[in-house]
Amino acid sequence: MSRLPVPCGERGGIALFNPEILEDHDDYKAEGLDAVYRQERLHPWFRHRVSVIRKAFLAHVAKTEDILEVGAGTGHTARALLADDYRNLSVGEIHKNGLLYAKQYGLEKLYQFDLRSSPFRDHFDVVALFDVLEHRR
Repeated sequence: MSRLPVPCGERGGIALFNPEILEDHDDYKAEGLDAVYRQERLHPWFRHRVSVIRKAFLAHVAKTEDILEVGAGTGHTARALLADDYRNLSVGEIHKNGLLYAKQYGLEKLYQFDLRSSPFRDHFDVVALFDVLEHRR
């Protein structure tokens, strides 16, 4: 694997690669993450979704692998993987508010970037995208 790229900046423990897009994006509005954050720990759909993802990871992904969740939203899924002892977790999200939620969950490797111009090449063993591609216009 190659070295991680150098971000354009850093804010509150978040590595910024596309700081010009911190609040909103045409494909998905940042305020949507605030609503998701309020519901995802309790809503049956989110709970089932995370359960399915956890089972798939436990069956197919070694806990020593370097993992990047792209479009991580609030970091809720990565938080569940952290609880399953996946320690090499990174989360990427275009919206700063989602990464701030992820930080509250105890996630430390936080990258703000636009998937369409990802700064990462050959850096991670596993790249996960859950509920991301359908937001693309």
